[in-house]
Amino acid sequence: MPEKAEFLKNRKEKLEKLKDKKINPFPSISKRDTSCLTAAKKFDNLKDKTIVLAGRVKLLRLHGGSCFINLYDGSGVFQLFVSKKEVGPEKYQELKLYDVGDILEASGTLFKTKKGEKTLMVDSFALLTKSLRPLPEKWHGLKDVDERYRFRELDLISNLDIKAKFITRSKIISEIRHYLEKNNFIEVETPVLQVIPGGASAKPFTTHNNAFDIEMYLRVAPELYLKRLIVGGFEKVYEIGRQFRNEGVDHQHNPEFTSCEFYWAYQDYEGLMNFTEEMLSEIIKKVTGSLVVEYEDQKLDFSLPWKRHKFAELIKEETGVDIMKTKDEKELKEIIQEKGYQVDKNAGWAKMVDDFYKVAVRDKLIQPCFVTDYPLELEPLAKKKEDNPELVQRFQLLVVGLEIIKAYTELNDPIDQMDRFKKQQELREKGDDEAQFIDEDFVTSLEYGLPPTAGWGMGIDRLVALLTNSHSLREVILFPTMKPVEQKTVSTAEKSQSSKKKNESKNVEANITRDEALEFIKGRVKNENSLKHMLATEAIMKGLAKEFDQNEEIWGLAGLLHDSDMEIKEAQTDMSKHGTMGADELKAKGVSEVITSAIKAHNEATGEPRDTLIKQAIYAADPLTGLIVTTALVRPDKKINSVKLKSLKKKFKDKSFAKGAKREAIMSCEEFGLPLDKFLEIGLSSMQKIADELDL
Repeated sequence: MPEKAEFLKNRKEKLEKLKDKKINPFPSISKRDTSCLTAAKKFDNLKDKTIVLAGRVKLLRLHGGSCFINLYDGSGVFQLFVSKKEVGPEKYQELKLYDVGDILEASGTLFKTKKGEKTLMVDSFALLTKSLRPLPEKWHGLKDVDERYRFRELDLISNLDIKAKFITRSKIISEIRHYLEKNNFIEVETPVLQVIPGGASAKPFTTHNNAFDIEMYLRVAPELYLKRLIVGGFEKVYEIGRQFRNEGVDHQHNPEFTSCEFYWAYQDYEGLMNFTEEMLSEIIKKVTGSLVVEYEDQKLDFSLPWKRHKFAELIKEETGVDIMKTKDEKELKEIIQEKGYQVDKNAGWAKMVDDFYKVAVRDKLIQPCFVTDYPLELEPLAKKKEDNPELVQRFQLLVVGLEIIKAYTELNDPIDQMDRFKKQQELREKGDDEAQFIDEDFVTSLEYGLPPTAGWGMGIDRLVALLTNSHSLREVILFPTMKPVEQKTVSTAEKSQSSKKKNESKNVEANITRDEALEFIKGRVKNENSLKHMLATEAIMKGLAKEFDQNEEIWGLAGLLHDSDMEIKEAQTDMSKHGTMGADELKAKGVSEVITSAIKAHNEATGEPRDTLIKQAIYAADPLTGLIVTTALVRPDKKINSVKLKSLKKKFKDKSFAKGAKREAIMSCEEFGLPLDKFLEIGLSSMQKIADELDL
């Protein structure tokens, strides 16, 4: 019988023995009157009084006639001492039916042991809850990232630093409310279920209202309703609540997240920048005690004032591209591709510009700064600048490449607003499912008259992540969105049998040998560095296959063949064809579709869904090779075997290093249950094994 099942059986047997003794293992009432923290802090004042503690058993050391118990109640840990002589032999025997994880109550008086430890001398105790499952790793904590997020209650019990993060989160939200309310904002609530989702360019979740027999959407933002309240006469309103966007999941995004939005009549975006500096600097100082915050080995200085940059000027300074003079979509697409960046085949001018900015510029904005004056096409709800109608009065607050706040002077011209909505609708019809819908009710509201107004929105999860030094938003969302257990990919710790049954490559025939694959790519790819990259990707894919108990031959061949069309001119000029052309040629030769579909999936521009483990793995593995090679080349001996994991992790965090290594793609390893540190370790060790082949 597996150990876990044995534990369960043992605890259930103890439960039955407690019941046989007429002991209620789940009573309703506790007489606790003191917390563990209070007992420790006010020890001298309480030592002559009888107090009652209650909490979870963290440690239980049962000896012949005495027992030491460490009790944890959420405020801290306190030691109990139970003597057979004090409680009586029969009661003392009851402890044999207790386990770590049980919740108990104990009364007694305080004393210090010979070692000076503050302790409760127990005169009576009672079981409050019998735990039927052992705590993870006997309180050493959950280590598997997927399991930590899926069973957050166990994570909170065993990882006390995680609990502290959520206490900090609560303080941050409380301080936001306090600051807004002292500035005369009132908190309101607007619909979560909406007939038309608006206020942000995002793909919504859909649902069905049975009562009205209509399709509805979970809101992507509360913006349009909040502005209607300004029309109705409120001058300062805010809402803190959940938003829902049916988009990707990574360390910066979760399908549902918490935002704070406020709207301020008779104000503009310039005034909001000043307000933002004052508000956040005060909140950060109160929560952390300093305006200098450490985040991933970087010191972020929130001292005022913060730098201000113009959007188009940032792009031009970094890339040399003047987007405002390149309004032709075809021309812009060619320029971006010439710079070495991919372009979404369905993207219009606005999305191309936004994507270009995000990959070429945003990650380099480390210290707190404002980015202002965005092109009109990027913000359909903001007012144009009076001195340049091609731009809008909008700013974003950026910190370590994270967009923390977006704000702008609101568009209050109903005719202009409808024209912009129509242009958004045209984009939707072309395939941009993040473009906004036409909201006629909102336009009608504007026709009654919206005063000059400024609006402001902040992602609370991102702010909390910064102030708690958390790389992933999942660390600061109590229950992040997870795949159901029966659908999830294999996690590092468990390699579940259910996932193995769904293994898409285990019994697949490749229909191509490795020698044939090498001959195929060498006939098409002449650049030596490109060939080495494919060998490196093969090695990492085989390492991942071994980690997940998958088919190493299939995974290795996918990695080896993934760039076989990279020197074909057509694939170079149209990024959506890179991967597709090579995969189609291999498919025509009878090569397994598991391999060819993975080849397509390594390049997101092909549109191939990453709906299997091998596809997710190759997408993350492809850019990792470049990061590892670049790290090796800056070593004195330029040897990959000299690279240490610690050094690789540091280089990953330095976004100015190996700029071409797509960190977002590398970070997607978390989507298939592999922590970043483990992924980097597998990638490095896999490439070190073929160092001679790579000539590194």
